[in-house]
Amino acid sequence: MLTKPWKALKLSVLYPILTLAGCAFLPAARELPHMKGSAFGGMPSGRYFFPARDSPTALVVIVPVPGSSYTPLLQARLIQVLISRGHAVLAINQPEGLFSPFMQLAHAKSVAEFDAAARRVNETFLAFNRSVDTLIDEAVRMPHFGGLPVHMIGMSAGVPSAVVVAAENPHVEKLALIYGGGEIAGIYARSKENDTTAMRRSIRKNLSTESDTWDDARIERELRSRFVPMEPNFYASRLADKKECILFFQAIDDDYIPESSYESLWRALGMPERIHIWRGHKRAFLRTMFVTWWSMDIRKKIADFFAQDGCQ
Repeated sequence: MLTKPWKALKLSVLYPILTLAGCAFLPAARELPHMKGSAFGGMPSGRYFFPARDSPTALVVIVPVPGSSYTPLLQARLIQVLISRGHAVLAINQPEGLFSPFMQLAHAKSVAEFDAAARRVNETFLAFNRSVDTLIDEAVRMPHFGGLPVHMIGMSAGVPSAVVVAAENPHVEKLALIYGGGEIAGIYARSKENDTTAMRRSIRKNLSTESDTWDDARIERELRSRFVPMEPNFYASRLADKKECILFFQAIDDDYIPESSYESLWRALGMPERIHIWRGHKRAFLRTMFVTWWSMDIRKKIADFFAQDGCQ
């Protein structure tokens, strides 16, 4: 597990480097204004990217990986390919503080504090989804995008938001989901990722008593009952009748998203086309950013999928 100095180094050095590297790949963009008033101190903004041609073929909305240092470069690599295929892009900026309520779960000293933190998780998640939904509604009212199909890409922890927004917003036609799953409680109770295992360890330590043990199974039960409002599997069933409009990427041996979480969301979506990528969560994303040969080029697969007429 990363120590605090290494985490600080990662945030202070790696993130700016990847941000600058990502910006080097990006075409000129038009910035959307910030929107105020969400549960986490300010709704996300977004950036438009226009293709060289005057009339784009579609508007693609990218929901980022919240809190990841890879996001700027990953978005840039996706945008490159999408722009080259004539798509316009609305890239949602990383929201600040989206995961803070999850960390508050780890610091809860009582069940009452745990309940309060879980409520804040739901409120923050739903506020973020509403703001993404509003940004899409704003975009489709602009003359540049009038009548264009709208497609979405959700990445990792952004996948649940992409599913919810796609189910709620009638403008969204196609959906590409990259390395994310359903059963949010199961992800946080069974993930092998360092910060998540540390969160469970802290919950076990803080809430277990001699007469009441909080093991991982108990944590999952407690989170499942509290995370119902934000569970993407409940929304996914609304999309099952258009499964041909969904492209689902799953990382093999993912250390962050349990296989059962992938499976539950895939089935809730009606078992759309699924592509397995080798191997592990972060390594699969590195392949998404950099691999450019044969059928492993995920970016081109997504761009081709969005370029198809209708849903094939």
